[in-house]
Amino acid sequence: MTYLDEFDEWLLLLDGEPEFDMDAGHLSEQARGALRGIYETHGFVTGGDLRSLILTRRATYATQALEKVNADLPALTAWQIRPEVLLEKSASSSGYLNVLVHGHEVDGLDPVGILAEVAAYLQADYIDEFLQVWPVCSRHRTGLHPLENGDSAVWRCKAGNHDVAEIGCLRTTHR
Repeated sequence: MTYLDEFDEWLLLLDGEPEFDMDAGHLSEQARGALRGIYETHGFVTGGDLRSLILTRRATYATQALEKVNADLPALTAWQIRPEVLLEKSASSSGYLNVLVHGHEVDGLDPVGILAEVAAYLQADYIDEFLQVWPVCSRHRTGLHPLENGDSAVWRCKAGNHDVAEIGCLRTTHR
């Protein structure tokens, strides 16, 4: 059996694990890479051990994501979300602990996916709080959308179908 076969076999077994809250057959390449990192470092882990490793990864990446999104908030906005990630029991994860950011469950595994996910949550909360769209493309005057674009997460203008800035760099590249 080759190494790849063992990894793929492990992924298939994860689908039967109640602690694994993802569909192993429909993972993004980034999520597969994140799981491969867990597998290479820790081996054939399942159950609570796997859940603990995933939670640690999510909490680390969610904290980093919050710092980047906070850097993109308008300079004059008094609203600043502290980089706080909570581990709380989740109703949708069969009562298991999960990572919450500003009240939203983080589902991703990889840093790029989690960054886009956290940016979308905070963008929606900002719009609800201030009743205005943020961020906005200066060229097209429409709202930007957080998206994964290869190895980075970006603010994309769908009206012009272009990336305005990487998430976390909006203030330095977008005027």
